[in-house]
Amino acid sequence: MKNLYLILLGLFWPFHVVWCQSSIVYLGLDKGLSNDFVTAIFQDSEGFMWFGTSNGLNRYDGYEFKVFKNDPLSKNTLPDNRVTAVAESSSAQLYVATKGGLAVIDPNRTQCEQVLVNSPKGNRPLNFPIHQIEKDILGQLFVQGGSEGLFKIEETRAGSVAQKIPLQYAGQQLPYYRVSAICKAVDAGVWAFIDHVGLAYYDSKKHLFSIVKKVDFQSTTMAVAPTGDIWFASNQKIICYHIKTGTFTNYNYDTYRKAVVNLYFGKDKKLWICTDGSGIQKFNSITRTFEYDIGFDQQQLTSRSVFALLEDAEDRLWIGTLRGGVNIVDPAKRRFQTFKINPSSQQVNTADFILSFEQADQNHIWIGTDGDGLYKWSISKGSLVNYPYSAHKDLKPAFITSLIQYQNDQLWIGSYDTGIVKLNTKTGQAKHYPCYYPNTQYVNNAVWRLFKDSRGTLWASTLASGNVYCLDTIADQFKHLNLPINDVLTFFEDKDAVLWMGSWSALFRLDLRTMKYNSYHIGSPIRFIQQTESGFLWLGTEGGGLLHLNLSSMNYRRYTEKDGLVSNTLLNGLQDAQGNIWMSSLDGLSKMDVQKKTFQNFYQSDGLQSNQFNYNAAIKLRDDLLVFGGIRGFNLFRPQDIFFKARFPALKLTRLSIGNVPYGQSEAYKQISLNAVQSLKIPYEKAILSFSFAALDYSFSDRIDYAYYLEGWDKDWNYVNKQRTAYYSNLREGKYKLHIRSSNANGQWNQAERIIDVEVLPPWYRSIWAYIGYLLLLVAVLYLYNRYRENKDLLLFKLKTAEFEREKEHELLEDKLAFFTHIVHEIRTPLTLIVNPIKDIVNKSKKNMGESEELLSVYNHSKRLLNLADKLLLFRKSDGNFDELAYTVFDIIQVLRGTFDSFRQLADSRNISYTFETDIERLILNADYEKLEICFINLLQNALKYTANGGSVCIKVSRIDQELRCAIIDSGQGYPTQLTEEIFKPFKRNFSLFNHGADGFGIGLFFVKKFISLHQGSLEYFANPHAGATFSISLPITQVSSSAIVGSVELQQMATGYRSAVAGEQPEPSASTYSVQSQALDELYENDLQEKILIVDDSEDMLNYIARIFSDKYQVVKANSAETASAILEKLEPSIVISDVMMSGTSGIDLCKQMKSSIKRSHVPIILLTASSSFDVKLNGIEVGADDYIVKPFDRELLVARVESLIENKNRLHTYFYSEITLQSKDHKVPAAFKDFLQRAIAVVEKHLLNENFTVKMLAEELGMSHSNMYRRIKSISGKSANEFIRSIRMRRAAQLLIENKTNINETAYQVGFKDIKHFRQHFSKIFGCSPSEYRKRYSHLGSVPTSIG
Repeated sequence: MKNLYLILLGLFWPFHVVWCQSSIVYLGLDKGLSNDFVTAIFQDSEGFMWFGTSNGLNRYDGYEFKVFKNDPLSKNTLPDNRVTAVAESSSAQLYVATKGGLAVIDPNRTQCEQVLVNSPKGNRPLNFPIHQIEKDILGQLFVQGGSEGLFKIEETRAGSVAQKIPLQYAGQQLPYYRVSAICKAVDAGVWAFIDHVGLAYYDSKKHLFSIVKKVDFQSTTMAVAPTGDIWFASNQKIICYHIKTGTFTNYNYDTYRKAVVNLYFGKDKKLWICTDGSGIQKFNSITRTFEYDIGFDQQQLTSRSVFALLEDAEDRLWIGTLRGGVNIVDPAKRRFQTFKINPSSQQVNTADFILSFEQADQNHIWIGTDGDGLYKWSISKGSLVNYPYSAHKDLKPAFITSLIQYQNDQLWIGSYDTGIVKLNTKTGQAKHYPCYYPNTQYVNNAVWRLFKDSRGTLWASTLASGNVYCLDTIADQFKHLNLPINDVLTFFEDKDAVLWMGSWSALFRLDLRTMKYNSYHIGSPIRFIQQTESGFLWLGTEGGGLLHLNLSSMNYRRYTEKDGLVSNTLLNGLQDAQGNIWMSSLDGLSKMDVQKKTFQNFYQSDGLQSNQFNYNAAIKLRDDLLVFGGIRGFNLFRPQDIFFKARFPALKLTRLSIGNVPYGQSEAYKQISLNAVQSLKIPYEKAILSFSFAALDYSFSDRIDYAYYLEGWDKDWNYVNKQRTAYYSNLREGKYKLHIRSSNANGQWNQAERIIDVEVLPPWYRSIWAYIGYLLLLVAVLYLYNRYRENKDLLLFKLKTAEFEREKEHELLEDKLAFFTHIVHEIRTPLTLIVNPIKDIVNKSKKNMGESEELLSVYNHSKRLLNLADKLLLFRKSDGNFDELAYTVFDIIQVLRGTFDSFRQLADSRNISYTFETDIERLILNADYEKLEICFINLLQNALKYTANGGSVCIKVSRIDQELRCAIIDSGQGYPTQLTEEIFKPFKRNFSLFNHGADGFGIGLFFVKKFISLHQGSLEYFANPHAGATFSISLPITQVSSSAIVGSVELQQMATGYRSAVAGEQPEPSASTYSVQSQALDELYENDLQEKILIVDDSEDMLNYIARIFSDKYQVVKANSAETASAILEKLEPSIVISDVMMSGTSGIDLCKQMKSSIKRSHVPIILLTASSSFDVKLNGIEVGADDYIVKPFDRELLVARVESLIENKNRLHTYFYSEITLQSKDHKVPAAFKDFLQRAIAVVEKHLLNENFTVKMLAEELGMSHSNMYRRIKSISGKSANEFIRSIRMRRAAQLLIENKTNINETAYQVGFKDIKHFRQHFSKIFGCSPSEYRKRYSHLGSVPTSIG
């Protein structure tokens, strides 16, 4: 039949299956080794492995290499990269022998120094080759320098020094000899082979090095046996020197002419012979025979040239080879035997991709592969055996998923691509059994599992939505099970004849007796089913871990990787004789202790074929052997032999950096080796801690997990799995504990932690000494503060005393100034009464010139007295920061001449030479006229005042560029004058400076200095050489056109009221003064024909004087206080009020405010008189509504003109209103604002003429004004109240109706809002001066009333 085939191999399989997973591990260039030529192997006291190579020294911690090499630019380096030997001294210093000298590495393994050699000229660097280093039982190190001899190492504080040992021979000391090999003795000493001399011995106790035995052979390597005998290698023989007898024995051996490069006595007390090309041989020193079985397959070595050997404490054998790196023979990795079908290939081969197993008989098993057919393997021989097969070789590549040995000669084969085949293993005949889809003729060849139950029934499962089939032995065919069970991956029959089947996501239960079934959803593919106890099942799932299923409740407990399981993807499970379950996965092999519910995991490093196993590839043999197949062969083992008690490897620090500086490079950490350190003190600025660690397990380093915890910083352990580094930065000051721990190869945590106390020191400003300093500083600060407070209190007391004195002085000064100010005010009033009458008298007496001149002098000096009063007021104003300049354009030369002329009479009266010198006729300045005039007057007054009679005073005026200079020079009293800056201070009058007393206030020069500074000028003074003084004023000149001067000075003089009479002013004639005949108030009320003036002043003289001025034209009412004036205003309405500002009781400002706030009196004009020229006083008066403001002393004509102007303006408004009411067209010049208001008010009233109840309030609302404002406006314009104003408008309209419409009296009264005719007639007659009927007769001829307004 064409499709029938056998999945078989040849009659004679030409290959033998061998151990393919050797226990030898390779370390070479690809793992980080610096060179594959390994010449020396050493394990230090901490457990690190050291490898000397031809290109540097390597330290190995089970994970990585740390390489030390020569650096020609550094002194702290290996002298040469060709390392020959490595040894460790008792002080944990590592000595490295090279072909360029000897180096020593400190215990921290960070720095390297060159060893010195002692010589007659002193110590020098050891720079010759060193071939061997040996350490005797006393810890003394010896080095073999070849032709340089034997040396011993002495460690001093200055470093390590090699001291040459002299050789005693034939009673002489030989300074020069050649050593070819050395080895340590069993006692305190060392053996050395001296070329061409013999065997020598150095006694460490006697310090004697002498020849023990002469020899006639050469040797480059030697070793001492545990018995003390010395073994040598020479040519093709091994030579033993017997210590007891002193004789040599030769043993010949065949090394294929390969040189012996090393001799080594192992723990088995056998001599290991290392050759350059022939590998390793053993010599049993007891049986005196050579052994070729050395315990491992040398064919697995990467090189047969072995130069170094070392057995460590855990019986690992480290082999250093030429060009093959390091080979490690590890007995711990021999627990699992691994077999490959094709061991010669390094690639994945289909022959080694195992899919299924079946036991053929007690000594053979069948192996099904994934694409390479079927093999038969002998357990005892460990090799493949032949079996019959058909000629269908092209059908060989089959995917055999399951095998069942049904009878001794029948093998059922399940394949994923060819279905089910029954093979007769004796004849080689095969028969194909198709599995049809139910009710179809389609064959499902995707057979996955074959299973034989306890009754011998054969079951088969198919995938691709395939069914479960059962072999019908009668019909000899597989029939499908007529149940909805598909894609079964595994079968299991329990003790109760129940068949359990697992599929992609469900578990099926089939009772074989009743053929009833149940299904249970699991959710993950079920790959195997096992039972270890009644009532429970173990389900191995792919991705869901291991499930422990309770059959009564069908609930399960899940075990995953977190519980220690090797992987959550399980493939196969087998139960051993002890009830443990062994499970294969894609990540290794796991053993579960069912009783303890614990796991032990195994990996490729344990000897497994790989970490990846395959589906279905597992079987338990009849002798309890377990077999698991994977992608690189299969493993066969006896579970009870796989007993592994994993030790806890030593945990070591491999690197530590503090502040990014490696440990050991800093001077602070050189004394203690890295792995001996118990505590660290780290400065605050270097609080960056990084470290690496490693558990020195050279067998299973890939299975070690790590954790660390910085107590005081971390909250809990950091479990980092295989990570071996940690980093902490910015640690705060304080004490910490660094905990590091590791697990063993089984995942158990070592309770013995590596603990290091870490103290981060505070920064200097938070250290103990700093706090002591702070405390001392605080004490000092408190002390200083206390002293400061005491000084402050004392100073405050002094300041308060000074302040009190200053306040007292200030109060005194204020009282002084207030007194002067009051006096000035009091002076100005009588001066007004003096100046004006004298002016009148002077004007009247011009005819009598003599008398007139005398009166004129009196008048001028009265004005001067007034000026003095103004100066004191000006000082007061200056003291109050009212010293701003009022710029005016004027001729400065005219001012200077006017001032000069005003003092001419005084100078002539004292016979003083008085001159004015200048070549400037006219100079226009823009400056403050008044202040400059004050300056010149003060300087001239002082010059005349302090000049003796008959002396001289001169004014010199000149111009230098843009600067005017005026010098006032006096001759003084005829002797030198003393001048200081004190003369410019107010009220400072030190008469001793001028050598005589003088009157005055002491403020003149103060003003001069201040006013000149305000003009950006300068004032200089100096004593003349012989007598007198010179004061010089310099002023900047600003160009101003001469036309700008017109009227500006006069305007300023009128505004300020300050113009010196000495400038040539002559009084103008004035009208005669009339006496006033005061009348009673009642008489004044009755007399309305004459204007009335109310004069208010608390000075009786001033009151009478002003009354005389106006008595000839007006009725004058006098009041000596504001209160009296208020009482008069209640009964009398004057045409104008003239009031003094400063009065006892209520002031004139308050009286003005009362009048302007009263509706009845707000329209009455008021003029304020004051002796103060202060701007604030003027502003206050204007703010309260004063109509004018006049400063005392005043010109009578000015006061009369102001009064008449205000009365005339008031009368003009009243006349205009009357004309509007009486409809008389006259040209009255009134302001437009008054016209507009009046017209609007008339229009509003006329709109409401018919409304008899039209009130003042309604008028105010129509005009949009308040009642009080409207009343004041109407009163000021018309002189009438608001009600009178409304009646006047009604009468105006009545007049129009009488003339234009010819209506009768009654109709007219009604149309203008009057119902009472009598009342209408009275008001009409009062306004128009006649009755309504008479008015009509008088103006009837007009026909219309004119309405135009001028």
